[in-house]
Amino acid sequence: MIKNISENQSYQSNQCSICIVHRFWWPVYFALLALTLNNTLPYQGDEAFYIASSIRMIKTGDYLLPVYFGEPRFQKPILPYWFTVAGYKLFGIHLWSGRFFFVLLSAATLLLLYRFAYALIPDRRFASLNALLLASSPLFVESARVAMTDMPLLFFTTFALFAFYQALERPECLLPYYLLAYLAMGLACASKGVFGVFPGVVMFVYLLIVRPPNYRAALWRMLHPLPVAIFLLLAGWWYLYAYWFYAPELLRQLRTESEIATSHVWQIFGNLLAYSKDALLYYAPFSAIAAYLAVKRRLTLPPRFLPLLIYALATFALLVFALERHKSRYFLLAFPALTLLMSYVFHRHQFYALAEKLAIGLSALQLMIYLVYPMVSGQPINELVRYWDNHLNGTLALYDMPRRENSWAQALSHGKLQAYGERGEYLIVEEKKLENFQQYEVIKTAKKLKNVKIRGFSLVKIDETYLLLHSYMLRKK
Repeated sequence: MIKNISENQSYQSNQCSICIVHRFWWPVYFALLALTLNNTLPYQGDEAFYIASSIRMIKTGDYLLPVYFGEPRFQKPILPYWFTVAGYKLFGIHLWSGRFFFVLLSAATLLLLYRFAYALIPDRRFASLNALLLASSPLFVESARVAMTDMPLLFFTTFALFAFYQALERPECLLPYYLLAYLAMGLACASKGVFGVFPGVVMFVYLLIVRPPNYRAALWRMLHPLPVAIFLLLAGWWYLYAYWFYAPELLRQLRTESEIATSHVWQIFGNLLAYSKDALLYYAPFSAIAAYLAVKRRLTLPPRFLPLLIYALATFALLVFALERHKSRYFLLAFPALTLLMSYVFHRHQFYALAEKLAIGLSALQLMIYLVYPMVSGQPINELVRYWDNHLNGTLALYDMPRRENSWAQALSHGKLQAYGERGEYLIVEEKKLENFQQYEVIKTAKKLKNVKIRGFSLVKIDETYLLLHSYMLRKK
């Protein structure tokens, strides 16, 4: 009895600690995340497509056709562009404002995961651990702070999974929850295409194979015309519009996009290794520890966790066998299900308390890296555009730089940057390309860390220099 009293006191103490976490850690987490939104480094991804196309939408008033540097773009649906445009409309054109709604979606995803976990196991500490674990993943942190398709897809597919779970748990409310699930899947497809339908496919397979109670009614209601119509409308209306007005270009780009399907055994083997590495690396150390504890304890999952296991495995199989191009962020689709499964493994285990502290520590470390790294490496585009905006009058352009840098400069200049390839009164250029100029006046310089080499017993920094020019003249070819 004394032992039970001690355990209850310990449990109550842990509940209090979780309240403290919710009150203090999450505001700090999102404040630090918000401070990184105007940084261009460190960075990976295709954000330039959404920044440049959305700025053009603001300028032209055409919100249905994404155009990227003069080229219509149909590879991805319209919704991520609209999230970016909404930030520009609300706050003006800035780099951070285009990313604003993606940060909100990341917060909504964490809240949704907390609610999902609490529905599975009504324990606030268990629910909190799920949110902490997901927020500690480098893939999640990276995707939360850029304007791309991954965060909308993650939120809406997680919402669809949660709605399907509630439908299984409350069969008397089957149709309303199916309506929510199909609504979420439609918006997921409007975010990143066919990936959005995956929760419904997995749920259909689960019902066919596992046959839980009332599975016949659940299967039949999945074909109900109302939720199906809602899904088709949300997922397909923009593609119908694009087909009606731009059929040849749409079909050409969709054919190109479909070529990412895997066609060789060695690609499958490569994907298997790559996505296995992603599961270990981007959820380190939790995924490896959870796998070890599950095997050691011979853990058996409760039936309510089985759809999550099927979803995680099916996502992994889809990425390994169906896609040629490996991109780590694709695997983010499975992370909410993986998080719930890992948290169940840690539930009531002595590693639980350490997992909470590790998750907070890893989140804080990553956010500090995102804050400090740009200060150490330098952000010359940011620095020079900001100087032009604050001190100079006249048009600004970039000389012979990648479209990614042009997209950032467009946002940083509030959309005032000259069109790609055009010249301005002021020009940002890399120092190594000054040989193309026969005359110029340097207004300001800025540097970016390119590499660090060991020479003898010391570290040597190798920088790239960028210049803001005025009164320049190009050499004649």
